[in-house]
Amino acid sequence: MRLTKCSLALASILMSFSSFSDDCFTHDDSKIGTDDAYTKSFMESCLAHQDDPVAQLNLGILYYNGHGVDRNYGEALKWLRKGAEGGSAQSAYVLGLMYLNGQGVEADAGEAVRWQRKGVELGSPKSMLELGTYTLLGQNGIKRNVTEGLRLIKQAGEQGLADAQNYLGYLYAKGEDAEQDLAKAVIWYRKAADQGDAMGLYNTGIFYRDGTGVKQDWVLAVRFFEKSAAQAYGPALTALGELYCEGNGVSRDYMQAAELLSEAADLGESGAMYDLGLLYSEGNGVRKDIEKGIDLFRQAAALGNDDAAREIALMYDTGRPGKKDPKEALSWYMKSAELGNAASANNAGTMYMNGEGTEKNYAEALRWFLKAAEGGDRDALQNLGVIYYTGNGAEKDMGKAAGYFAEAAKLGNIQAQYNLGIMYRDGEGVAKNLNAAAKLFSEACTAGYQDACRELGEGRPE
Repeated sequence: MRLTKCSLALASILMSFSSFSDDCFTHDDSKIGTDDAYTKSFMESCLAHQDDPVAQLNLGILYYNGHGVDRNYGEALKWLRKGAEGGSAQSAYVLGLMYLNGQGVEADAGEAVRWQRKGVELGSPKSMLELGTYTLLGQNGIKRNVTEGLRLIKQAGEQGLADAQNYLGYLYAKGEDAEQDLAKAVIWYRKAADQGDAMGLYNTGIFYRDGTGVKQDWVLAVRFFEKSAAQAYGPALTALGELYCEGNGVSRDYMQAAELLSEAADLGESGAMYDLGLLYSEGNGVRKDIEKGIDLFRQAAALGNDDAAREIALMYDTGRPGKKDPKEALSWYMKSAELGNAASANNAGTMYMNGEGTEKNYAEALRWFLKAAEGGDRDALQNLGVIYYTGNGAEKDMGKAAGYFAEAAKLGNIQAQYNLGIMYRDGEGVAKNLNAAAKLFSEACTAGYQDACRELGEGRPE
């Protein structure tokens, strides 16, 4: 389940001006900064009303963005401070962010918190979310207090702030800084979705797609993704493209998938680049072009996509680009592993163990197998068992070998089930236990491992 949480972006916040009456108060936001004459008239009107907190906020935003004037954070601070002192909640919120980021003033977490508190007092839901986040996570000099942090964020969400609603959905879904509660997660995501918020629509779609906290409903998931994608939201375009690839909730349509994924890739979505790379590599919905596929995988990998780096490694490992290149394969397996792909870490360990693309290096093999095992890769656990059983790469240790085989066997590695069965049969590293051995041989045999079947005196199962 790939969810997105709220992201507070100062630039986007500052693009929104306050309105009231007269030119400085009633205006067309789209013309500010794009129509010089309109922007000049707008600024002159705000200067004419410079004692008004709303005009002060608007002047601060003009100086922050450099619309109609040269960008000047110092002047922005001056006007925003006046606005906040005059009762503008939005001015207090923006001032807090500027102090936090050191814009026009030396960064000062204490002042950032002070202005966000002022924003909360004045009723700014954005300040409630900001201060709530600091409190929830224990940031910027505030002692961590999950209960108080959640209270502030909920207050912002209850006032209709979509960013807060999305964040609450994320917190309850992940269960990291709040007790996991998928039902609550769906409720908060739906609140954001009901406002037409692209992120909320996407996250709600994820829950219906995966059947998390709600009954799985592919058609409903498609509906939410479509509404989000219509707003050019990259993750939703990617998710919708993947559904067209799979034929879930819609008829399978690789051409439509390619179109959606191309749009998402243009927006910088690494997952879309990876998916689109697969389509080009296989010629689904597009003309087959392996080099273009590799280029897309490289772009995705550069953005931190471990699956894309692994795909490049697999292509060089199997020779799909037209030339098998073990050295390049090893390099990309390691890149993928560094990005968190446990299976790739196991592949890198195997290549070091066998001397593929590099000289044999048991110490390096052990290092990569351990990294893969930390990520829960069952094949790596099996390989570690072999290392400690044989003593190749580490000091021989039957107890450790049995332990690693046992972990791998629980995860369904049939080779490990067989190996552990042998150790129980012979009493190596574990107390001899023929019943335990027979059970393990039976599991491996049922999965089709012939050596295990022979230990049981049976042929390969039908």
